Amino acid sequence: MANNFSKIRFIDIIELEAAARKQVTSDLEALNARSGKNGRLSESDKLELARLQGLSDYLGDGSLYFDPLFASARHGLKRPDSGLKTLTIDHNDLGQLKLSSQADAEVARIGLVLGLLRHRGAPLPRLIVRRDASAGTAKASFEVVPESDHVNKPLFDEELVQAVGRTSSRLSLAMKVLALLAETVDPKKLQQAAYDIGVAYVGGFAFHIGDTGHNTIRLNYSFAKEDDISEAIMRLGRALEEASQG
Repeated sequence: MANNFSKIRFIDIIELEAAARKQVTSDLEALNARSGKNGRLSESDKLELARLQGLSDYLGDGSLYFDPLFASARHGLKRPDSGLKTLTIDHNDLGQLKLSSQADAEVARIGLVLGLLRHRGAPLPRLIVRRDASAGTAKASFEVVPESDHVNKPLFDEELVQAVGRTSSRLSLAMKVLALLAETVDPKKLQQAAYDIGVAYVGGFAFHIGDTGHNTIRLNYSFAKEDDISEAIMRLGRALEEASQG
């Protein structure tokens, strides 16, 4: 039976996108306030103001992405000269990944790549708005892309290549975990099963408003070593399997 991973909601994608949009607005307001107070801006601030204004003009376009990690990964994966398998990645406002190939393996692979980039703290380049030359239509089409000459651009590209390479040994595990998550699992049974084998986490409902989020979990990677994370994920996979059978 097909798992249809395209229905899985990656909540952090939505949170990061919302935070990035707020950051653009906040940074733009701060620069405008500085300009009003001082009566002038430095040349570097003028360039930054133009960049932020360019982004701000398109904040209302739901087809564009302002999270630097997602937008940079999207740009890197769709480039034919990147040396990576070319793939167009998008997401909807529910956090569901929408890829040019909707095979379950591809959804799991990209979810894992994005997670690795975030976990490793990949250096993020600044974003700009530019015309999409590949649109091929008379109507102007634009996309948010990493600034090509930003100091973090080659560093991020290298992290992306490494993240794609690392997925080869973890893809089968990621698919197994996602397959179980895609089915109905009692959150209380899962939390107890995970705790019994040494994995503790906070239920996602604690981070939602109202009586929602009971079918989500919140995993913290910030203080764990990479080997510990791999072991914890394998244990969580066993807990998911046990909870789904209980």
